Amino acid sequence: MKEAGKTLLSRAAFADSPLLMAETLNSRGMVLVQQEMLAKAQLFEQAIEKRNAAGVPDGLGDAQTLNNIGEVSLMKHKYIAAEDAFLRSLEIKTL
Repeated sequence: MKEAGKTLLSRAAFADSPLLMAETLNSRGMVLVQQEMLAKAQLFEQAIEKRNAAGVPDGLGDAQTLNNIGEVSLMKHKYIAAEDAFLRSLEIKTL
């Protein structure tokens, strides 16, 4: 899985599509959460950074990713960070 992830994320096609890269990072982050590899779940933050770098306004993709960040923060007992992520997610979803 580790090698497949490295290969997938290094593909040149992703360089031309920051949105595809962001979705892939978000999905890979979910796999890591399911495998209880929370320390590596920073892929969610990278997904948001990719969307922002592409100039994409906040949307449902960011809202879902922020929700994922909130869930990981809860699992790590980082309640303030979880609340912040959940509130940001809700703010986007209600726009």
